Amino acid sequence: MIWQGRFDTEARATLRGVDKSASEKGGSKFSLKGVDVRKRKASLWAGEKVLRGLFQTFATAMGLEDYHLPDMDKIADVSHAFYDNNLRGGEGHMEVGKLIQNVAYAKVNMTLSVKPFGACRRRRSPTASSR
Repeated sequence: MIWQGRFDTEARATLRGVDKSASEKGGSKFSLKGVDVRKRKASLWAGEKVLRGLFQTFATAMGLEDYHLPDMDKIADVSHAFYDNNLRGGEGHMEVGKLIQNVAYAKVNMTLSVKPFGACRRRRSPTASSR
C-alpha cells in the first residue's frame, strides 16, 4: 500500500493539472489538489522505513536474521512488461515480478501462490445439502 501511494504520487505529480478532491462531486481520493507532494513523498518514505524496521525487529526476534522484505521498486520494474503496475485490486504485478525473479535468478525450485477465497460461500447451497 505504501508502494502504491508512492507510485501514484510520483505519476500524478508530473501531470499538468489536478483532479477534483474527494470531497468534491466526481472527485478522486488520489487527487493531489491542495497536497504538498514533497511532504507526502517524505511521509511515505518515512512510513516505509518504520514498517521495514518493525518487520526486521520482529523477524530477528523470531530467529529470521537473514530474512528481509523484497525491494518493491525492483519487482515492479521486472514485472511491468508483463503486468501493468497501474492495475489495482491487489498486488498481482508484485506476484508476477516475484515469479520472474525466482526463475531468472534461480532462487527457488517452485513458487506457490496461496490466496484467500473470501468470495466463497460459507454455507452449502440448497442443491448440495439435499441428501
